[in-house]
Amino acid sequence: MKKQDKTKEIFGLHKIPDSAIIKQQQVDIGILKSTIDELEYDLNIANSKLNECSDIQPFKEKISKLSSKVESLTVRLKLKDKEFNARINTLTRKNNAMKQQLFKDLKESLKK
Repeated sequence: MKKQDKTKEIFGLHKIPDSAIIKQQQVDIGILKSTIDELEYDLNIANSKLNECSDIQPFKEKISKLSSKVESLTVRLKLKDKEFNARINTLTRKNNAMKQQLFKDLKESLKK
């Protein structure tokens, strides 16, 4: 078997030395480690802010109470609106009946 010269160009490509690949991988690993460190730092900051925000719970409860109060007032408003519309309809019918009676009486008085 004939020994191959590994330093020769094959199909326009040169062999990349192992040391260059290792150096590049070490650089990539360093970049990834620094990215991980930055993310861990950001996570720690977020956790500390979350712990500081534990005072939010009373506000959430107050908001919940207020939203339920708003819902109950909305229901009451709808009921009052229905009552108002019913009263208007009743008054309109009475008014129309009175108008008709007035015109009827007016016609009768003009005939005499």
